[in-house]
Amino acid sequence: MGGPPLHPVALGRWNFIHNVANTLSTGRPPDASNPQLAAMTQELKSSLLFVLPPVPGSVRKAAEQLESKAITLRRDGKLDSYATAALLLVAHLPLAIEEDNRSEIPEVELTRYFTFGVLEMAISPWQAIYGPAHKALREKYRSVVLKVAQALLSAAEEYKDAALDGPADREYFSEQLFLAAPYAFAALQLFQFAREQQVDEEVQSYATRTEELFVRIQDGLTRQWLDLDDVRLQQEHQAILEAQSQGDTRTVKLPLREGEEKLGRPRSVRDLLLGKKPWPTMKKESEE
Repeated sequence: MGGPPLHPVALGRWNFIHNVANTLSTGRPPDASNPQLAAMTQELKSSLLFVLPPVPGSVRKAAEQLESKAITLRRDGKLDSYATAALLLVAHLPLAIEEDNRSEIPEVELTRYFTFGVLEMAISPWQAIYGPAHKALREKYRSVVLKVAQALLSAAEEYKDAALDGPADREYFSEQLFLAAPYAFAALQLFQFAREQQVDEEVQSYATRTEELFVRIQDGLTRQWLDLDDVRLQQEHQAILEAQSQGDTRTVKLPLREGEEKLGRPRSVRDLLLGKKPWPTMKKESEE
């Protein structure tokens, strides 16, 4: 189809393309019913929540497994950020409430919140985010809500750091950002809900930090999509080499720093851009 040949920074990107395209095609507004979540609600109702007599520990096990199911569906491009964030909250919040020392009957609290969250999932992703969080805030679980928000933010930052510190592999970098987005979105909603309930300087700081991270992740994912042919990356490479030849250190450092701060590429690409490593090319069939 023409254009520059692919190189290791760009190889393996097709899974990312498929997942993003599938997410865009199946994604819905956050306040609209999501077929995946509705199906999961029905499955949990029939196999767990409405089964008598209840099996001890079964709800806890289901809650613990829900996060890994959400990530698998997200990785496969079957859930957008809203729906994935909903599953993360339905999984994390009941488990955190069970661990709260104030509850004299923690397993009952776990079951109550998990059941409520699962039923809210059938309505819409937003309802599963908004409903359980506000229920917890009304019932004096503000500290637990903030604890969950901080855990989700830490997970988002871990995925972001893995992307930046990872190999010069677009698929790996993109996937880490793709997985980070719902964690950041879920954390942001919880911090904002808590801030709306009570003005708190620390919570405000967390909300601002989380919002900035979410925006950076979204910008980074957009950059991966827009630069699939690496035209922008190669333009930056040439601009940096020209600036180096002219001794213009500012022009050299600025795109390097901004590209990483805006989550446009991993740090491992820096040596390629600086010319410390040869720019990869693919051999022609006649040369193989």
